Amino acid sequence: MKKQYNVLGSSGLICGIISILPVLIFMIGINIGTLGPVYCGILIGIVGMVLSGLQSKSADNQVSEVGLIVSIIGISLNLIIFLMFMGLFH
Repeated sequence: MKKQYNVLGSSGLICGIISILPVLIFMIGINIGTLGPVYCGILIGIVGMVLSGLQSKSADNQVSEVGLIVSIIGISLNLIIFLMFMGLFH
């Protein structure tokens, strides 16, 4: 039996966790000044979602499912912060 590696699923999970960091920075109250970190959080979350989706198609496992969920949560939270900023400054 050939051992299957979960590189894409693990990478997707890591990208999902990193995509949540701008939200945590915003919640702590550190002034980020611009929306640059939020844009990066959205992009990294999309990359994590794609990587986890590719892994779940080839070999269904829990790490890829968790990576997909965490990436979706990161994208959603970053979009909420983006919409809050747009509502405040328009």
